Parts: sequence; structure tokens; C-alpha cells
Amino acid sequence: FFALLIGLGACKKDKYQPVGDYPEMSSQISTISSWTYSAPRYIGIIANSEMTQDVLDNGAVIVYASTGTNTWSQLPVTFYQSASYSTTLEVVNLLGNVNIYWTDSDLTQPNTPPTMSFKVVVFTPKMLLENPNINFKDILEVEKIISKY
Repeated sequence: FFALLIGLGACKKDKYQPVGDYPEMSSQISTISSWTYSAPRYIGIIANSEMTQDVLDNGAVIVYASTGTNTWSQLPVTFYQSASYSTTLEVVNLLGNVNIYWTDSDLTQPNTPPTMSFKVVVFTPKMLLENPNINFKDILEVEKIISKY
């Protein structure tokens, strides 16, 4: 029983143990001014070389949209223009890119989205291990953790 318990503990640690050297986590502010329409939404692309397969598989990528002066909202986020009409911003993380999707609730082609700023925060697996209780919704907490590295 004791040997089985030790063996199970070792397996669990291996699952979350980082392999190799990881770069520090980073925060990148990017502006999207050129959106491409692909029904039923617009797509804005942020190139990011830190979007490696290892980060996609074992890390975390959090994206915030600037919603005013020094104000950031974590994606996905929905803005309500009226009681019956809204716009949703979503994020899809891909190898080498972060795609932002702008979709209106009526699923018809809206006006081209405005120029917007986004903060992309990349956490490597190592950083997640060292900070297991991160509140990703609190950008001040995220920035405090980033500043440690």
C-alpha cells in the first residue's frame, strides 16, 4: 500500500513538472487596427512568437481588452449596446498567433470594429507551477506576479 501511494504521488508530480528551460512569462500590448471579415465575425490577429506548442499544451495565455483609460477586461467579454443587441470579443490561441473574434449578436456583418488595444499575457508551465492560485480576472494581481520575473 505504501509503495502504491508513493508511486501515485510520483505520477501526479510528473504530470505537472515542467521539462526543460522556459522563458519568463511576459505581457505584450498590441493594437489591432486591421480586422478581416469571415462570416459571421471579424478577426484580428496578433502575432506572438511566445505562442509555442508547449505554452498551448501546458501554459496559459490570458488576453485583456482595453475598455477605457487604464481599464482592462479579460476576454471573452460581451458589450451590450441595447437590451437586444450585443458584441462579444473572444480569443483563440494558436501556434504563433492570438486571434481576436468580434461577433455581433444578430450574426450579420457589423461595421468594421474600431482600433483596439489588447494585453496578451503568456504564462509558461513553470510560472503556473510557481503561482498555482492566480486570479486571472484581476489584472493587478497578474501584473504583480509578472513583475516578480
